[in-house]
Amino acid sequence: MVLPMSGAADNPEPPRGEEVKVIATAILVVLASGCTTSAIQDPSPNAREVTYLCTNGESLSVRFPRDQHLAILTRNDQSIELSQQLSGSGFIYSSGSTTIRGKGDSLTVEIGRTPPIQCTNQSPA
Repeated sequence: MVLPMSGAADNPEPPRGEEVKVIATAILVVLASGCTTSAIQDPSPNAREVTYLCTNGESLSVRFPRDQHLAILTRNDQSIELSQQLSGSGFIYSSGSTTIRGKGDSLTVEIGRTPPIQCTNQSPA
């Protein structure tokens, strides 16, 4: 004997297991979107790019997209996105292992445990 399910046609609900799969997939999509490098690959025209010459002879650039609270450091043809950090003076951006600190025309690049690299702005004002 088959009993009719009251309201099943009016209110179709996925089984509990399906809800968990949908939620888990949505969470993964949101987390993965935070790891994209679209700002690096598709630079915004509303950004300021500054070129620096460092005491070790290396040249690097930092792109500051407006209103995004991030900076994109390009060094040795590789780009890394850094998040803005609180600073009492000047600016600080960091990814955890890579940090840039600057004030005026000076920039310090800190990468892991290597000695800091001192750089000077070479971009026209």
